Amino acid sequence: IAGELDLPNEDGIMSQVGSPVVAATVSMGGQTEFSNLIDPVIIVLRLNPVNITRRTCVSYDFNLADGTGNWTSEGCSTTVSEDDPNIVICSCNHLTNFACLVDICARTEGCEISSIAATVLEVLSFIGVSLSAVGLVLTVITLLIFKKLRERDATKFHVQLCIAIFCMLLVFVIGIDRVPPKYLYGGCVAVSSLIHYFTL
Repeated sequence: IAGELDLPNEDGIMSQVGSPVVAATVSMGGQTEFSNLIDPVIIVLRLNPVNITRRTCVSYDFNLADGTGNWTSEGCSTTVSEDDPNIVICSCNHLTNFACLVDICARTEGCEISSIAATVLEVLSFIGVSLSAVGLVLTVITLLIFKKLRERDATKFHVQLCIAIFCMLLVFVIGIDRVPPKYLYGGCVAVSSLIHYFTL
């Protein structure tokens, strides 16, 4: 269970696990899955002190997200303790893995931006990266064309640095926002690792 990751819940809202994950299983006559219980299961969760926005009690459904699993609030209700806002009481009608998700966006003054703003940011990023790449290519060409510059020891380091930064920008343009959802975790790790490698 991805308890440490920022991940979208079933509604696509970016949330983070803000409490310990609690698992409950009962075996009765060989049956281990219980749902639609008459008396709800009550779970009391203590949130991390910083995670006190938009609390939602959830359970982990291994069948969601094409079989990779995801958190769902179905069958659970949320009550925040009046005495302590860091304590959440979850009331669920089934047994599985439980936790409390907190909204990342609310802590950062909202994640939703208009489609126009998103397009403008994307275009500005592309223009900035393109200008940087062109500048790096021109720098390498300049350092290699002129004999006086080419003979300096520092030129080798400058060329290598320009190539590394160019590769970093290339990975950024190709890899950012283009990782398929199925490989989101591994793809993000690969892209970020390459960016860090070329930066170093």
